[in-house]
Amino acid sequence: MALVNGAVHGDPPRKMIPDDLNLLSEGQAKFTYLARYHMNIATPESLKKFKDKVALKMRNLSA
Repeated sequence: MALVNGAVHGDPPRKMIPDDLNLLSEGQAKFTYLARYHMNIATPESLKKFKDKVALKMRNLSA
């Protein structure tokens, strides 16, 4: 079902990965999807902001 939803509604990774993680972890996995779109127009400032956001999420993994 995830493949169909992802293919039809756009952004397949956002649809499929949580379904797969839930299946593999029997519903115990937490999931945060961080994507950086429009890389062709990204500025150094926007990339730094995104990397800082990812770093913050990674630091809070054990919390």
